[in-house]
Amino acid sequence: MKTFKFTLLLLSGGVGMAPLIVTAATVPDGTTLVVKTTSTISSRDTAEKPLPGRLLQDVQVKGTVVLGAGTPVAGIVESPRVAIASSTRPLTLKLTQVAVHGRMMPVKTQSFEAENTGIKGRRGTRLTGGAFLLPPGTTLQFRLSQTFNM
Repeated sequence: MKTFKFTLLLLSGGVGMAPLIVTAATVPDGTTLVVKTTSTISSRDTAEKPLPGRLLQDVQVKGTVVLGAGTPVAGIVESPRVAIASSTRPLTLKLTQVAVHGRMMPVKTQSFEAENTGIKGRRGTRLTGGAFLLPPGTTLQFRLSQTFNM
């Protein structure tokens, strides 16, 4: 009696089909999106200036990754340009888009406020004059204010 050895390859969707890829998901409101900026943002930037970045962490829904770390995102500077005399006013940013399968899709998030904490002077006082910068690589957290359907 001859014995045959078979290798069975199972792919989701059946034999010969492509592996299952999450193509649709609903990311609930309240989900935190952790973003790493890819350009400098200044308190002197004008409102509506683009804010490019990438997700720093995976976004999961029910244990499944629906947006991977490194996914491109975009946002805007919300607050108007900060004059030198009022440099303690926060810089307000909002995330507006997330890349899904190569296309930028609109999202709604709560605003993120970055404040000028200044530097300590000789006598322990805080100096806050002038503009402040968020360099590339700054980590920001945005919370979805509306469910995101991908």
